[in-house]
Amino acid sequence: MRIAPILAAALFCGVSCLPSDAPAQQPPAVPGRKATLRIAWWRAPENPPELVLMQDKDRVSFSPDVMALSVKTQYFGPPTAIIAKKTFGTEKDKQGNPVVIWAPFAAVPVPTDGADLAVILFPDQTGQAAQVQVFDFSEEAFPYGTIQIVNYTNARVDAAIDKTPLQVPSRGQARYPGRFTKRQPATFSLAVTEPGSEPRLITSTTMIFFPNTRLMYFVLEMPGAKPEERYHNSVIMENKVVAPILKTPPLPPPPEPSEGKAKGKGKAKADAGGAN
Repeated sequence: MRIAPILAAALFCGVSCLPSDAPAQQPPAVPGRKATLRIAWWRAPENPPELVLMQDKDRVSFSPDVMALSVKTQYFGPPTAIIAKKTFGTEKDKQGNPVVIWAPFAAVPVPTDGADLAVILFPDQTGQAAQVQVFDFSEEAFPYGTIQIVNYTNARVDAAIDKTPLQVPSRGQARYPGRFTKRQPATFSLAVTEPGSEPRLITSTTMIFFPNTRLMYFVLEMPGAKPEERYHNSVIMENKVVAPILKTPPLPPPPEPSEGKAKGKGKAKADAGGAN
């Protein structure tokens, strides 16, 4: 008796012969993430587009500043935030105006819920899209009273801040490990070491640091320029804004009774005593 083929056929039928209207398994829903996005242009296009931040079915308008991160935009949505730009299609609406189309312009990864991110937009030459670089701007990762150096060159950057050495690899970043808790001047020097070359000092100065200020110091390179003109810098400075605490003035004491009313009350009491 050939049991094995019959059993195999029965098992096959039990798996594959399910009704076609059986409900399909849905992929698990991706939880939304909340984040604070500080979006800025590295260099704004000649004609800056109108931008929005897509949040489910909503659109949040914003206008990035150039190399300034003071404007905050609150985000809630998928782990990748989409920045869209306003464009116009070939079709027209009932009023005869071109139909507005919000085309994807840039994508911003949101790594964790509750993230505080600095987002710098690098638009392409066509102005149709932009690359982004995202920095953790939480106070735990980048506290006030310190400086972070971002190396956009092909060389290694060696910095010294208040005699504390700080080495930044090519295309990397590093933060000064200390923190200035009061207004304080400090020496600041910067040298670059190109592959196969000796270090070359490009900056030596004194900077004043503040406890409520943090600096992002970008080291940039102009390939093909003379060595003494090849490297330059750009700085983003962000100040901590502390909202003033408004104190509610105390309520005034209740007014004291006037002299006439006080005498009237005393006379009424005397009359009442005489009646007894």
